[in-house]
Amino acid sequence: MKKLFVTIYALCLFSASLFSQAEFNKVWTTEVDVENKWHSNKKDLSMILIGDLKTFAMVDGTNGKTLWSFNAKERLGVKSVEDWTFLWAMEQEPVEVVYNKPKEDTKTIIYLDSKTGNVISSLTESTLKEKATSTNKKKKSRTKYATDTYDDNSATFVLLKFKDKFFKNSSAGNTFDVTVQAIGGYNWTSNIKARAVTHINRLLLSADEPEIMMNVMVANNKVFVLYEGITVLDLKTGKELWTTSFDMVDAGMTSQEIGKAPLPTVDKDAVYICDLSKGEKAIKKLDINTGNLIWKSEKLDKDEVISQLSVVGNNLVAKFGGIIRKAKNVYNPNNGATTRIAKNVFEGKSDIRVFDATNGKELWSAEKVFKEDKFSSSECSILAENNNIVACSNKFIYFVEPSTGNVKSKTELGKEIGHPKYIFEYDGNYIVEGEEGIASFSSSGAKNYAVSTKKVLMSEFIADVFIVWTGKDTDDMNEFIRFDLKTGKIMGKLKDCYTPYFNEDGSNFLRYKENTITKYQTN
Repeated sequence: MKKLFVTIYALCLFSASLFSQAEFNKVWTTEVDVENKWHSNKKDLSMILIGDLKTFAMVDGTNGKTLWSFNAKERLGVKSVEDWTFLWAMEQEPVEVVYNKPKEDTKTIIYLDSKTGNVISSLTESTLKEKATSTNKKKKSRTKYATDTYDDNSATFVLLKFKDKFFKNSSAGNTFDVTVQAIGGYNWTSNIKARAVTHINRLLLSADEPEIMMNVMVANNKVFVLYEGITVLDLKTGKELWTTSFDMVDAGMTSQEIGKAPLPTVDKDAVYICDLSKGEKAIKKLDINTGNLIWKSEKLDKDEVISQLSVVGNNLVAKFGGIIRKAKNVYNPNNGATTRIAKNVFEGKSDIRVFDATNGKELWSAEKVFKEDKFSSSECSILAENNNIVACSNKFIYFVEPSTGNVKSKTELGKEIGHPKYIFEYDGNYIVEGEEGIASFSSSGAKNYAVSTKKVLMSEFIADVFIVWTGKDTDDMNEFIRFDLKTGKIMGKLKDCYTPYFNEDGSNFLRYKENTITKYQTN
């Protein structure tokens, strides 16, 4: 009996040891002498501004020590300031402080040296300058939208710039003045107008998902700016070639449904779009040089959802059915509080339909090909690339010939991951993200690993670092792990952290909890 007790006790110690070893290592932790009402930090986490409108402090992100503090009463003779902002993206990286002078009703702005807290008397609102734009290659990301991109062929970085004064009131859409800028191999700026929608809230969005639902991509020596429409520019000169409008997002002031239509895709001759505009609801092929209509599919059924469009060879691959992000804000007039809600819900009937890209004629569908396996019950995304369609039923991963629908190979997913949700390519392998874990397969279909994480509520890339949100429910996401996609190993985890603030390469993050700041490392 004593031996059994010792064995069980040893196993418990071993399990506890495993858990403690799996937690992310702390770099430092500090308790600040100001109230954590708001906080802001540089992208590299080297400096942290924290406090309220009465008192705020700057913390050295390398060691957790307070560099300086600012008391509004002592420094300015006012009870509190109107606002403060850490302008780390501007030259000199100042802290902007807005306040009203005593006995005066005029707004005054001063700028503090972020390293010392002293006033920079030579800096004014008119002399502020943005830092030079970084032209680094785009890091790994699984965001739906992106406001910058890098073209390897021309070594050109293309980004979108816009005034954000309408952002807070654009959940139903607004027309923005957008500056498209090219830097590097080609250098130019071009101004366009684009009707776009902003996210109504940030729930279930990755950290690098932009506020505005716009995308920019480069292909065939052209720049494609995507919004509730498309503008095509010449990559070399920035000259506008053509533009057209269509609807992709179902959005209003208090609710949004995102994902009922995919982003457009291109090949060497054409742009393919799914137009949800009233009276349209069809797939269209447009000439890449002029925007003229080449063909239009039959009108889609009212409830049909197309979540992905891809071109493989001369085949247009459409994924029917997909995850819809339903987000809304509910205002309570009794107490003035706003409740933010977001859910990812699968809608539509799951199917793959492949069309002849030349004329739009349907060649085959998964409903007809996968008769022995219920593909219609799968809620997983697909990949169409390298003369392959990679798709999952709830049991198998399939590699399919695009033009015929013939199955090249299939491999069992593994019970460890639960029902599959997403497929993406990583380092030459195909990663399948399930409801309960992650699996990896080679390009030939061989399984590399299948690992249970118990839950996968959401995942995101921070540079090359892959983060999986685990825990119980999307309504209370406060637990995450770092997952090594090459090996299938869990590199660290942390609970009770709702909003980690990562540095640019994902190697460190900050956790704010009341007036305590802790810096962790993920590797």
